Amino acid sequence: RPGAAEGEDGSSGGLPKLLHLVSGLESKLEARLASLAETLVRRLDGRRRGGGGGDDDEDEDEEGAPRRKAKAKPAAKKVGPMDRLLGKKKKAEPPTPLSPPRRADAAAARKSPPRQRDAASSKDEALWRGWAAAVKALERERFTYAEATRGESWSVTFRSEKGRVVMHLGRECVEWLAYASPPPQRGVLRELLLQPVARMRVPASAAGLLDGAWELCLPVLRQVPVTVASVGEPVESWQASIGLEAEWKGSTRFRSWRVEMADSAARLFDVDVRGEYELLEKCGGAMNCLHRRVGDGAPLFLFLDPHRIGAAEHDSVVFATSAERVGYGETRRTVASLDASWRPWTSGDSPPASRSEAVHCIVRGAWAAAPKVSLSPVGYEGAKHAYPAAPPKLALDASSRASATAPAAVPVVRCAVPLSEEEAAAWPKGEWEQIAVSKSRRKFEAISWITERLDLPPQISEWTALGAADAFAAWSAGGSPCEVCAPAMPKLQWAHGSRGQVSALEDPVQAGAYEQALKRRPAAFGVKQRAAPAPGVGSALLGELEVSANPLALAMRALALVPVGGDTAAAELSWRIVRHCDTKEGLPPLTLSSNKHDPAAPQPPHFGPFKGRVGKVLALRPEQQRSLSWMLEQEEEGAAPFIEEEVAEATLPALNWRLEARARVPRVVRGGVLADEVGYGKTVITVALIDAAPREPLPPPPPLRRDGFIPLKATLVLAPSHLLRQWPTEVERFTGGALNTVVLATMADVNKHSVKDLEKADVVVCAITLLRNDLYFERLGALARPGAPPHSK
Repeated sequence: RPGAAEGEDGSSGGLPKLLHLVSGLESKLEARLASLAETLVRRLDGRRRGGGGGDDDEDEDEEGAPRRKAKAKPAAKKVGPMDRLLGKKKKAEPPTPLSPPRRADAAAARKSPPRQRDAASSKDEALWRGWAAAVKALERERFTYAEATRGESWSVTFRSEKGRVVMHLGRECVEWLAYASPPPQRGVLRELLLQPVARMRVPASAAGLLDGAWELCLPVLRQVPVTVASVGEPVESWQASIGLEAEWKGSTRFRSWRVEMADSAARLFDVDVRGEYELLEKCGGAMNCLHRRVGDGAPLFLFLDPHRIGAAEHDSVVFATSAERVGYGETRRTVASLDASWRPWTSGDSPPASRSEAVHCIVRGAWAAAPKVSLSPVGYEGAKHAYPAAPPKLALDASSRASATAPAAVPVVRCAVPLSEEEAAAWPKGEWEQIAVSKSRRKFEAISWITERLDLPPQISEWTALGAADAFAAWSAGGSPCEVCAPAMPKLQWAHGSRGQVSALEDPVQAGAYEQALKRRPAAFGVKQRAAPAPGVGSALLGELEVSANPLALAMRALALVPVGGDTAAAELSWRIVRHCDTKEGLPPLTLSSNKHDPAAPQPPHFGPFKGRVGKVLALRPEQQRSLSWMLEQEEEGAAPFIEEEVAEATLPALNWRLEARARVPRVVRGGVLADEVGYGKTVITVALIDAAPREPLPPPPPLRRDGFIPLKATLVLAPSHLLRQWPTEVERFTGGALNTVVLATMADVNKHSVKDLEKADVVVCAITLLRNDLYFERLGALARPGAPPHSK
């Protein structure tokens, strides 16, 4: 394991990241497989001659020496030739291996010429030798960490060119599985090697994750007779429940099945599959036939396991310890499979009231102890890594912006790890090679055993300020803070469509240049590698890896997203690197603060008695005075600014890091949202705010201004049409006629009132629907006098 700082030695700790198989696997495996292959050929030849062969022939002991077995009726028998022994079926053959046509084929094979029998024996021997060679290739192989997946059980995968080792963290135990690389061409050997060739189960009493006994899975197939009987009354099948007609109309199935067999046959299974299996109707699965064994023991499932390709009649009902979906390229691990002709449902016009059938159960593989096989971690005494001692102080150079060059990235972590000859072959020698972050998945998988051990430096996990005075100046002037990192967007052109609609179009020339500039933007992360000679260790090589980040480039993108305005002098940029997670981060629960402890504002000037008042005095209640106090505070000159924030981010999936750059600009926003309950008096409180707010005296008539704007003292109220009468009434009742109100409900009201009328008004109540009226837009266009937009024709 890399050390915590430059110069420290790395060694053990945690889950091993680099492992290899050791032991006398070669002699042990070759001797045993050769003996098994010879015995298998003799058995096949004996059956073809009609002599029976089978279990009365010689077998081998643990060390491969032949021995004579006692004559006894076997609970299961091995069948051949190897194609049939491994369960490989052709399309034209019936699904069950013991059907009458297959017995006829076996009889024909016994009568076949010796040359054909020799060819079959050679094929079986070649298959055995191919399997043995693939397994033997794992000897002293080094497996490097590849990935970790989380699901019903967690698994960690270590890979090499010759195979892979997978550690499963299940509910009951920890299990290691070794897989040999299968050949690319389809065939029996590939089907064999898709299953694990070795395993190690770590007992609960073990001192570590590597303390266990290994077993080899020899490629032997057994057909075991079992009895499958229904339990309970028949119910409607899944096919009938979804409305399928023809043969499925009236078809049935049973909610439970009982599997029974002799004790001698049960010992041939890796897991005892006897027991009662109950249907789980709402748990998915093919044909909705997922069953789980009843009881308190380890979970065991019975279900139909369809293949991705091939005819449906070749799919089998299987026993498995897990029913979760397998991904593309993965192979389901099963305990055994029933004959492909058996199905848990019955079609036809008169389905039986119960079922009890003798079914052949196929058990693939025989586990044999391999005490000389072991798995051990590989130590890296010379591994080192280094992080920045303090957060880097970064600032955008004025010359870089003037010359339109991208800001430079800064290294955030470096490491050096000793490499073996095989590993060094994939690394560039001497010169640094840049790895494309978004297009080099295979390269990152090859070095994941290094990147997964790199911790996030704590020095860069907190927000750190960035300097960019020139970029702020360019942005506040309306331009791009950096044309290289954040190119300016193309301008919009408004045009009439074919149906009279007005739509926005980008300038095509500017849009093309903008798209090209986006592709040339500097990357937020950079990773480069090289193999360099280890100092003072002869021809040994060190794998050097450097990860860099470009916070300035990302910060320019964030700043470009902030609209110009506010207190630009107080704007700030900052950055940090954090762990990236695809799941949503939990937010704190929403809480609403109470204003019970706020001071009460005094009554507005015209909410009390005054000379010339119309109507009786209506004062605010205490709770309304507290709300008024908060509203006046929001409109003070010294009100706290609102911080507008934009964050740009980029991820480095190989390390699960996320670079965040933040741009913050304070803006003074005088106002807020009054969200009291219905009937609380929100309209009255707003009228009180208008009355309590200082109003400037009526200004003299202004001179004619080029921009056409005329200042008014009035407060504009936008209200739905059905509340237009309520506002003038409430203003009149509570202020006693002290405030002058103008109502604009339609364009006729706009034409009726002059500018002088609006200058005298204290409150202007306008209908929201007026601002959506086509006549209003025509009047607005006539006043603004813009150029006519181009027409599409």
